[in-house]
This record gives sequence, structure tokens and C-alpha cells, in this order.
Amino acid sequence: MAVGRLEPERFAQVLAARTEGHDPISSLCLATAEVLGVSGAGLVLITEGRSLACVGVSDAVAEVIEQLEYTLGEGPCVSAYTSKAPVFDPDLGDDQTDRWPEFRRGAMAVGIRAAFGFPLLIDWICIGSLNLYHSRPGAL
Repeated sequence: MAVGRLEPERFAQVLAARTEGHDPISSLCLATAEVLGVSGAGLVLITEGRSLACVGVSDAVAEVIEQLEYTLGEGPCVSAYTSKAPVFDPDLGDDQTDRWPEFRRGAMAVGIRAAFGFPLLIDWICIGSLNLYHSRPGAL
């Protein structure tokens, strides 16, 4: 079983182990982070193009990151929602990138060095995004 690859059986086992003491969505985020080998995950729903509602996070740092995106209106979840495509930033400390300047500063201040957003699509309607974060720079 390779870290970073979502294997359904392993994911189901990890999810079942994470449900005790957590709400179902946070359990989903915990299991996703563990199976994919990232530091954290968050699930955000977006309505009417701007209203973000964080429905689950894997940990306190992911909660801070999701709140940061909500407050600033920028970051991987917003970009994934807008573009309806996955968004990857493997190094938030890269000075050559001008995408999400305030988000980058805030994320790095709490120890996040890489961020990835995946749109949640129903047909062509985007309802939010799954966000993954890592404490070290690098590809997902």
C-alpha cells in the first residue's frame, strides 16, 4: 500500500477507526489526511459563489487555514471552486508565485508549506472543495 494513493479498502479501514469521538465529516477529513500522507484536510461548501461553510476539518491547524480562506476570500479552496479544477501549490514559500499573497503568509505563519484544493462537482455544478495541507513543501 503506497502512501499518497487512495486505496478504497485502506481508506474504509482508516475511516472506521477515526469515527469514534468525531463527527462524520471530520472523520472523513482525518482519514483522507492519513491515507494520503498529508498534515491536514478540510471540507468546504460554497453557495452563491462566495458563502463558504467549513463543514469538517482534520485538526485545529486545518480549521485555522479554512477560516483564513473564508476571511481573505483567497486560497486553494476558493481557486478550486472558481476554476472547477484541482489547484496545487507545492511550496507556499516560493517567492516567484504571486497567487494568494495573504493566504500564503497566513498559512506559513501556522506551519503550512503546501496546499491543494479539489472541487466538489455534481455534474458541472461546483458545491465546494476538499482541501489538503502539508507542513512541508512538496508535491501531493
